[in-house]
Amino acid sequence: MVLGSFTGIRIGVATVKAFSDGLGIKTIGISSLEALSLNSDPNNVICSLIDAKRENVYSTIFEFTDSQSIVRRNATFENINDLLSELKDLKLEYNIVFIGDGAINYKDKILEALPNSVFADNNTISAKNVGLCAYAYSLNNIYPSIEPLYLRKSEAERNLLKKEEKE
Repeated sequence: MVLGSFTGIRIGVATVKAFSDGLGIKTIGISSLEALSLNSDPNNVICSLIDAKRENVYSTIFEFTDSQSIVRRNATFENINDLLSELKDLKLEYNIVFIGDGAINYKDKILEALPNSVFADNNTISAKNVGLCAYAYSLNNIYPSIEPLYLRKSEAERNLLKKEEKE
């Protein structure tokens, strides 16, 4: 998952696919949330949070075992309060490491809901981490496809739905 405008993402994905097809090379799709998770100790359950404004976040929960990341909760777009309520209801027996700008921006809310939460020191997505993810996949001969993952509707689609609801 790469964050950006809907059109920008489409253009980027189409460009990568064109180069891949034209040059006959393999590509690997890496989630920004997965790359972000590598900023933490791999012996933890990690919740990557990217702020989507208006108290909304993009999130995924990962657990690392044997140097491989396992997705414990698929990527979502939701209100931070809904995410925290869901996590609180799970009554987890372990602490979650929160990472990303969403963790920074909603730290007080996270601690209120989950007082034993831990926060990573490095909250940026780096090219190094994207490369490490790609390298790990290639070692296992896994080539996740490069596809846009739209976790919410575009503004144009949301406006159209609002207009239809009024009619």
